[in-house]
This record gives sequence, C-alpha cells and structure tokens, in this order.
Amino acid sequence: MNVLLITFFSVFSVVNSAVLQYRSVEVGFATVPAYYWRDFNGLIPSDAIKGGKDENGEDTYVAQFTTLAEYNVAKTKLHTVPGVIKKRSRYAFAPYAGRVIHSNSTTNTKILCISIERYYMWLSPGSTFSPNCRFVIGGNEDGFPMFVGRAKHNKEVVVGKIFSDNTNHRTGLISAYNGIEVFHDTYEVLSHCPS
Repeated sequence: MNVLLITFFSVFSVVNSAVLQYRSVEVGFATVPAYYWRDFNGLIPSDAIKGGKDENGEDTYVAQFTTLAEYNVAKTKLHTVPGVIKKRSRYAFAPYAGRVIHSNSTTNTKILCISIERYYMWLSPGSTFSPNCRFVIGGNEDGFPMFVGRAKHNKEVVVGKIFSDNTNHRTGLISAYNGIEVFHDTYEVLSHCPS
C-alpha cells in the first residue's frame, strides 16, 4: 500500500480584513487515483477509458476541453468541460449553456486515460459505495467540479457531466445529443474504486 502525504501551502484566510493567516493542511491517502488526461491529437490511446456507445454501437471516449465562460465571468474566464470523443474524430463535443459545443485546435482537448482498468466502474448514485471509491472529476464549470457520468438515451450510451454543486446547478446528468443538452435522472457515475 502506497501512502502519499500532501501539504498544501496556499491555504490562507483573511482575519480582520488585513492580516493573512497561514495554515498547512496534511492529507493522507491510501492510494492515488490512477487516471490522467492525455493531449488528444486525433488518435485514441490504448489506455483511454471507454465512456459509451454511439448510434452505430462504436465506443466513445471521455474528453475534456476548455471554453470561454459564457456566464458568471466574474468568477472565471474559462470553463473546463467534460465531453465526448468519437472514433475517427479530431475533436470533442460537450453540453454547455443549453447547447452542444465543439473543441477546436485552440481548446486544449484531452482524453481520459487509466492505468488499471479494474479500478474503474460506472456506479448508480444510489449504490452503496466502498469507502475507497471516489467519483472521477471531469472538469470545472462556474467554479465547481463536475463528475463524469453516462446514461442510456435512445440506442446510445451517452457521456456527460454531473455538477458537484446542486444549489446553483441542475441535478442529474447533462449530456450532448443531436445538438442540444439532454437531461437524465437515471445515470451512472464513473468511479475510481481501488481494491
């Protein structure tokens, strides 16, 4: 069992609106999630995780790319969105702000890859989780992390995003389908569950 201790040096709080207080936080992990984002250049790497199935039954893959923020721009100028890559495609697509957006040569497109496939599973949010399981984070929109999810839609298994914050955002899975955002109440979340 590997143990990793991380010390965060940038945790500050404002006290009496003038004094900054330094605080060190140490966190111990039994394991570190073995997933990573590779630059996508049009080729599907052998360690890319399969996300879903398209209308032809072909595998799709989990993508991530940046887009200029279209709302709450005072919080952030860019959003990093999880999306989908299809075989034989040079770009990804994702649900965003009520429609489907596409990556391009300037959007820093990534593809989700894993080192140990058996540690990853798609789980229903109502499942009983092992204490070792963690949802895979696919992006950050509006200052909130988003998880990677998937759902059955017509004859496809579509991949999409799940906001971690349900106070300011819709609950459930949001996917891209035929040029629009589609909402799903029944879905699975990509989870990292080392044994």
